[in-house]
Amino acid sequence: MNSTQNKKIRQVTEKTMIVGIDVGSVKHYFRAFDWRGIELTRRPIPFNNSMEGFNAFHDVVNDLIELYHLFFTTSFLRYRFPFTFSLNGKS
Repeated sequence: MNSTQNKKIRQVTEKTMIVGIDVGSVKHYFRAFDWRGIELTRRPIPFNNSMEGFNAFHDVVNDLIELYHLFFTTSFLRYRFPFTFSLNGKS
C-alpha cells in the first residue's frame, strides 16, 4: 500500500459514514454504510439527476448523519463527483 492509500484509510473512524453512489444518466442510487461496512440504508435509495434530486439525496444523508451521530466526508468522492462539494459547504 502506498502512503496516499494509508492516509485515506486512516481517515475512516467509527464516526465516519461511507456513501456509495451508482451514477446513471437519468437516475442515481446510493447506499450508506458505517465504518465497519454495516449498511445504514435498507435498500438502494434513488435520486434524480437534477438539483431537486441532489437536494433529496442531501436531505437523506443529513438525516442519516443525525440518526447515527456520524459525519460524512467527501474526500474520497471529490474528484469523481464534484457535486458533492456542497455537502461540506464548499462551492
